Amino acid sequence: MWAAAPGSSFGSSARRALWRCAWTPTPGNWPRWATPGTAAPSAARCASRVTRPGGIVFVAFTNWLSPWGGHETSPWHYLGGERAARRYQRRHGKPPKNRYGRSLYPVSVADALDWARAAPEVVLVDAVPRYLPDWTRPLLRVPVMREFLTWNLLLVLQVKEAAQERRG
Repeated sequence: MWAAAPGSSFGSSARRALWRCAWTPTPGNWPRWATPGTAAPSAARCASRVTRPGGIVFVAFTNWLSPWGGHETSPWHYLGGERAARRYQRRHGKPPKNRYGRSLYPVSVADALDWARAAPEVVLVDAVPRYLPDWTRPLLRVPVMREFLTWNLLLVLQVKEAAQERRG
């Protein structure tokens, strides 16, 4: 999962820093991205902080309103995350691995694109609906359709040169 490209400087200390930054429960970490009206995706922010200026950050996720947004509880997540989890447990005899509000959040394509376009530390290089053919790229410009038809979003970000000064 965290294999560094040949010749890159993204070593084990950077991986540890990214892991701590992105997944340590603190105000402003990953779950905040999923809460409507809140700040940027901190996992992406953390990744940009441990990537050298000019480096590329890939952020990919399954958005909540896509057919697979509830992961193993799909398509029942459309009726609510907790309800889908209860149904999954009744049917399979065990709780789902991904729990709504704990490890699964209602992340939207619109929020991710808004953050990527406005983030001072990165430049949005590309946004792609993953696992879909190239001709589906225009879906990202259609507000409601993109939430349901983009099954997985890939953001390609480049860390700005001036971001080094803000890192401290």
